[in-house]
Amino acid sequence: MTNPQQQFPFPTIRPKEKMIEKAKSLAEQCREDGILLMYVFDRENPVSGGFSIAYRPSRAYKSTVMVDVAVSYCRPGERFDKKIGRDFALRRFLNGEFIQVPALRYGEDYVHEELRQMFYNFVN
Repeated sequence: MTNPQQQFPFPTIRPKEKMIEKAKSLAEQCREDGILLMYVFDRENPVSGGFSIAYRPSRAYKSTVMVDVAVSYCRPGERFDKKIGRDFALRRFLNGEFIQVPALRYGEDYVHEELRQMFYNFVN
């Protein structure tokens, strides 16, 4: 009996395994770059849309508190999926497709809460 991989000229790679591998490498790169994630959506109504937000304190300014922000938007009527939103937001961030917004206070908790408040009204 022959080896199944010898019958087909390409190695057997399962798509799910490849996707998991890509997601892990994307997450590792973001961790190294200090990029954080947050999600804003209505837990009680999962088809109300939502936002996936990738952010990090800006490295461009030393004296002011600015935050680099990349957003992925899921429109109302569609089911919000954290994994899809995370991938889109992180890819945008890593491709330089982000904006800078001022943070009134510094600190991870303050920035997280300010960003959540910015986007919360669009979902509810």
